[in-house]
Amino acid sequence: MEKKHNVYISIVIIVLIIVGIGSTFAYFTSTIRKEREENAQTKVMTEAIANATMDLGDLVTANNILPGHKIIKTITVTGEGGEKAKAIKATITLTPEVEEFKNHVKYSLYEVESIKAPNPVNICGTSNPVTKDGEYYDNMECITNGLGSPIIEGIFVGKEPVNHEIEVNGTTKKTYYLLIEYINDKETSQDDEQGKTFTVTIGFGRGKEYKEALLKGADPVLAENLIPIEIDEQGKVRKADIEGKWYSYEEKKWANAVILVDKTKSYNSYDVIPEENIESYFVWIPKYSYQLWDMGNYNSLTNTDITRIHTIPIKFGLEDTIDANEFECSTPMTSGSNGNCQIGDYMTHPAFISMNTNGLWVGKFETGYKDAASTAGAEVNSSDASKVVIKPNVYSWRNINVANAFGTSYEYQRELDSHMMKNTEWGAVAYLQHSAYGSRASVRINNNRAYITGYAATIEPTTGYNGYKYYESTSLGIDGANTYNYFNPLSVVASTTGNYSGIYDMSGGSWEYVMGVMLNQTNTAPLSGNSGFTTFPEAKYYDAYLYDTSMTTYNRGILGDATKEMGPFGSNSYGTAGTRNIGSWYNDESWYVSYSSNASSSSAWFMRGAYNIHGMGSGLFCFSRDGTINGKASSYISFRLVLAI
Repeated sequence: MEKKHNVYISIVIIVLIIVGIGSTFAYFTSTIRKEREENAQTKVMTEAIANATMDLGDLVTANNILPGHKIIKTITVTGEGGEKAKAIKATITLTPEVEEFKNHVKYSLYEVESIKAPNPVNICGTSNPVTKDGEYYDNMECITNGLGSPIIEGIFVGKEPVNHEIEVNGTTKKTYYLLIEYINDKETSQDDEQGKTFTVTIGFGRGKEYKEALLKGADPVLAENLIPIEIDEQGKVRKADIEGKWYSYEEKKWANAVILVDKTKSYNSYDVIPEENIESYFVWIPKYSYQLWDMGNYNSLTNTDITRIHTIPIKFGLEDTIDANEFECSTPMTSGSNGNCQIGDYMTHPAFISMNTNGLWVGKFETGYKDAASTAGAEVNSSDASKVVIKPNVYSWRNINVANAFGTSYEYQRELDSHMMKNTEWGAVAYLQHSAYGSRASVRINNNRAYITGYAATIEPTTGYNGYKYYESTSLGIDGANTYNYFNPLSVVASTTGNYSGIYDMSGGSWEYVMGVMLNQTNTAPLSGNSGFTTFPEAKYYDAYLYDTSMTTYNRGILGDATKEMGPFGSNSYGTAGTRNIGSWYNDESWYVSYSSNASSSSAWFMRGAYNIHGMGSGLFCFSRDGTINGKASSYISFRLVLAI
C-alpha cells in the first residue's frame, strides 16, 4: 500500500517542504518563499557601487510531489553604481539545516543570461509552474530544457554548506535557477526520512574574511576599537572590506587599522573616514622567521662593508623554528647569545616569541601629543594615555622620560596589550622593510625641524651629518622647499613600503627611545639611569643587554634587534659633526649602550632612527646609546607604541 505523508518545511530565504518516502512511493510537499532579511543583502557603500542585492521573488508552495520531481527558484543578482563601479566578490550559499535526508536531496544551480533566461511563468504553457491551489506542476522538463549544464550541482550531505562565488559590479544583472530534487531511489529504504523536515537556506554574502596565503596564518588580528582601513594614493582613508583583498604583503601593501576619536561612529565598507575622527594609525607586522646572514661577532671598530646590504629572506608563519629542523634554529632571545644558530639558518624573530603573538600592530608614526598647538606644546614629561595621538601632521611628543613614555603606552589600550616599542620590535619592522615585502631601500629622513610627523626630505641626504640645509616648514601639513608633507604622495619615500601602507618616522623626525636597557655590573637587573623607573615592568616589556663599559662591543646584541647584525662597524669624520661610529648598512650611526664610572658618560638606554638634523647618519638601521641623557627627558627624543593582541 502506498504511504503518503505531508510535512511542512521552512527556510530563511528558500523554503522546501518535503515528506520522505519509504521503499514505496510517497508524496512530499515543498514551499519556496522570500524573506526580507538584512543578511539576504550585501550593502557596499562606495563612490562607485551603492549596493548589491539578491531578489528571490514571491512565496511558492507545492504539495504532493513525487520522488524525482523538482522545484525551481529564480534568483536575480543586481549591482548598482554604474560602469565605473568597483567589482566585488559575493557568494551564493546553500545551507541545508537538517541531516535526516542523508543523500537523497539534489541541488543544481544554473546561470543564465538575463535577456535570454527562460521564463518559468510561460515556458511550461501555464500561468505558473505551481497551480493556484498549491499543487505542484508535474512536467518540469520544459523548465530545464535549454539551460545547459549547471555551474554547481551535487547531493546535500549533512549540514555542509555549498558556496558559489560570483563577481558583481555596478552594471551586473545575473539570473540563476536553483533546482532542488528529492531523488527517486527505489533501491534504498527511506523509511527514516518520513515525517521529517528538510530546510535549505540561501544566503547571499561576501564570503569569508580575506586571508593571504603567503602569511600562513599570520594575518592581521582585529579587535574592538581597531577599524581596518585602506589608504589611497592621496592618503585618503576608507574603511576596508575585510572579505576583500584589503592587504597584500606580496604586493608590499601592509595591513593598516585605526582607532577612532568618536568610537560610537560607525562606517560601512569603503566609506571615507575623515582625518578628524582618526586618533591613531597602526600597521600590522605578521609573525615571520628570517634567514641569518651575520652572527654579529663584533667587539670593536674595523671597517664597514656595504656588500652586507641585501634583501633579507623571510618566511611568514605561526610555527617557531627549532634546532631539530634542518636549516632552522631556536631563537636565542638573549643578549650576546647565538645559541645553536648559524649563518643560513632560518630563525623566528624574537619580537613575536616574547609577546606570544601572531603579529604586532605598530604605531604608523611617532607618538604625538593630542591638541598640541606648537612644537613646545608637545614637550610634556608626564604619563597620560589620554594625550596619545598617532597620525600625520601632529607634533611629536618629546621631552618625556622613558618611565613616563612606557606608562603612557601601557595604559593607552590595555585590553590590546599596548606598550612602548622594544628594541627587538624595532628590528622586526626593519627586517620586514628590507625583505621582498618592503621597500628594500634607505628609508628617507623626516627632516621637519618642528618635529612634525609623516614628513620626508625631498632628496636623500649625502653630506654626512650636515643635514641642516634640509630643515624646512614649521607649519602643520605644509610642504617646504626641502620637505614633503605626508599628504603629498611624494612623501612615501619615507615609508617602509614605498607607499602609503607602510610605517613612517623611522628615519629622522625625533630620536625614539625604545625599551632596550643595559643590565647592571652583575647582569642581574636593569640600570634605571635617569629613566624615572623605580620598579621595572614585567620582563616581556623590555629587552635586557649585557653590561659593558665600551660603546663598541656590538656582540652583546640580540639576534633580530637590528644592531649587531648590521656590522661590521667603522668610524668616519664628518667635519664639525665630529667622528661617528657607523654600521655597514647605509652608514647609519651605530653606538652601543655602555657604562662609565663618570655618571655623566653612562648610557644605559637605546634610541633608534636619529632625528631631523642627522643627515645620512639617520635611518631605519640607526641605533645609539642616549649619551649623558641616560633615559631622562629630552627635547629631541620621542617614543612609539605597539599593540600585541
